[in-house]
Amino acid sequence: MNELSPSREDYLKTIFLLSQLNHVVRVKDISQKLGVKPASVINIVKALSKNGFVIHEHYGYIELTEQGEKEALIVLRKYKILFDFFQSILGLSSEEAYENACSIEHYITDNALKAIEKINRNLKKNKKVYE
Repeated sequence: MNELSPSREDYLKTIFLLSQLNHVVRVKDISQKLGVKPASVINIVKALSKNGFVIHEHYGYIELTEQGEKEALIVLRKYKILFDFFQSILGLSSEEAYENACSIEHYITDNALKAIEKINRNLKKNKKVYE
């Protein structure tokens, strides 16, 4: 298994999300979404392609491979759990919840994520009981 950098994880997550919205993903779409130059996107996409995470033909669309989609979904799940925790449980603004979730999703351990997920679930369950 190839170790993915936080930047490459962000690219996989972005490609997945864009593919859900547009069904096709181009370099310019990723460039606009991440606020980076197209040349930077091309370099990362080439590396992701070389490592089996995406399929990209020169000047063509970018598609996640099965492995790429699996990794993107892992990162997206981490993001969603963390975002929910920061916004719903800690009461942070969506901007602050987004910023923190995007930073931490790359470094959190599985055990810590499971604990946060359990806290989310329990506090929400208890909140419904008292409403």
